[in-house]
Amino acid sequence: MKIIAESLNDFNLNKNVYRKIVSFIKNLKETYPDVNLVLSVYKTENKNYTLYLDKIAIQENNRKKGLGTEILNKICDFCDKENIMCSLEPTDFHGSDLVRLINFYERFNFKLENKYNENSKDLTMVRCPNQIKTC
Repeated sequence: MKIIAESLNDFNLNKNVYRKIVSFIKNLKETYPDVNLVLSVYKTENKNYTLYLDKIAIQENNRKKGLGTEILNKICDFCDKENIMCSLEPTDFHGSDLVRLINFYERFNFKLENKYNENSKDLTMVRCPNQIKTC
């Protein structure tokens, strides 16, 4: 698991929010040491915090056991509690079925920001905290 942040000033982050996010990510790492999970945090132009899920890779022998669902539930619960948006870019780069991934993330209330097109690999999905309709 990687924590991407050079310094608080790079992202203009509040120290308390930053510490909570780093603590949460470290806790995930300790809880799921065999999962390749890459998360980063940034502030959007409208000053909202966003937790970016760059990668979640579960070893093949641990797939289909609910581990991805469990981890994503924890991420979504944290984001709701801290009022932080969450974003990701589903991809079939590693052989995953893109439509299946989109459907999986939609179960957690992630919404596509751009239209799905079989020819487009640039997809972004965003989840607003606490089910707020727009971020």
